[in-house]
Amino acid sequence: MQRYVNIVLGSVLTLLAVSLLTFVLMKLVPGGPFDGDKVLPPEVMAALNKKFKLDLPWWAQYLDYMRGLFVFDLGPSIKYPGRSVNEIVTESFPISFELGFYSLLLSIGLGLSLGIVAAVYRGTIWDYSAMILAVSGVSLPSFMVAAIGILFFSHTLGILPAALWDSPAHKILPTIVLGLRPAAIIARFTRSSLLEVLSLDYVRTAKAKGLSQKKVIVVHALRNSLLPVLTILGPLAASILTGSFIVEHVFSVPGLATHYIQGVSNRDYPLVMGVTLLFAVVLVGMNLLVDFCYGWLDPRMKDLT
Repeated sequence: MQRYVNIVLGSVLTLLAVSLLTFVLMKLVPGGPFDGDKVLPPEVMAALNKKFKLDLPWWAQYLDYMRGLFVFDLGPSIKYPGRSVNEIVTESFPISFELGFYSLLLSIGLGLSLGIVAAVYRGTIWDYSAMILAVSGVSLPSFMVAAIGILFFSHTLGILPAALWDSPAHKILPTIVLGLRPAAIIARFTRSSLLEVLSLDYVRTAKAKGLSQKKVIVVHALRNSLLPVLTILGPLAASILTGSFIVEHVFSVPGLATHYIQGVSNRDYPLVMGVTLLFAVVLVGMNLLVDFCYGWLDPRMKDLT
């Protein structure tokens, strides 16, 4: 139990560090939220700075933001007048999460399948084919895969829409593009881990007892081989569930990417802080879930709690 308490405390400190680092970096960026082609009169600039509390010292601004954060108030958006960051996140994050959820299911199913096939049929055409797909998925950047997918499935075949998020058909290409790279990473880890487990004594003993290959893999080998995969699945799942800025931008998915990019460009400090902290919470939460799952996959981990 003490181990889990330490993990939770470490996670809280991590989130506080992320908030402070993000705030400091935003303040170090040249320019301000009201800098533009049109120079505002000094009295207007002073009124705006006072409204958004930008006239306070930086440490006072940070403490004021943290006070609001503890009551789940992310503050008003500077880029979008009349709207709060809470409203923007509530409106956009479910779309990013939906895209990430579909891609996560695809990456886990495809990655585990390719990794298992490559390990079981090691040295065969199935192994080489699976690893070629995995290496290609890791090597090719998302924007290139997205461009190829749009060119082939939308313009050449005309079977899938090229952009937007209006119907189930619109969600297929973004889901595939976002899920391919994580699937390739999972496939490579699954293959190497499963090959290592298959060479252990207890697996050879199970084979010597006459158990079928399917039972040996599913019952005896696969569970222990998932520990390294689970280690990388936390950060991968967090990055997938929060969506990819590149994929959302290319396919015009109305998620958080557009607001975040606009927030950075316009020095919208509350919006950038809110979205960054949201991503950090998802990442820390997935890592916590991974730590808790260790005890289920490997009972020896329970002795450390």
